[in-house]
Parts: sequence; structure tokens; C-alpha cells
Amino acid sequence: MNVTLRQLRAFVALVRTGSFTAASRHLHVTQSALSGLIKELEHGLDVQLVERSTR
Repeated sequence: MNVTLRQLRAFVALVRTGSFTAASRHLHVTQSALSGLIKELEHGLDVQLVERSTR
């Protein structure tokens, strides 16, 4: 379990803003980068933190 501060900041931003778009803008990263950070965090903790759906 290797969790980074960057991953935690990404998760906090996602929770606070409620969307990947807003969180990525807040953190000045692409949505793809944010999604990757969240996936890495989920993998490191071995738990699903975000329910994803397709449009």
C-alpha cells in the first residue's frame, strides 16, 4: 500500500468539487491524469472509492 500525498489531494479535490472536470481544473491537471491518480489510490488501498459510470 503506497499512497502518495498527490493521490490524496486529488481525492479530496474530487470529493469537494463533486466532479472529475471541476477537480482537474482546480488541480491544474488533465482529467486523464486525475483519473489515473484516483485509480492508483484505489489500487493502493484495494478499495473502490469512486463509482464510475459512462455517459
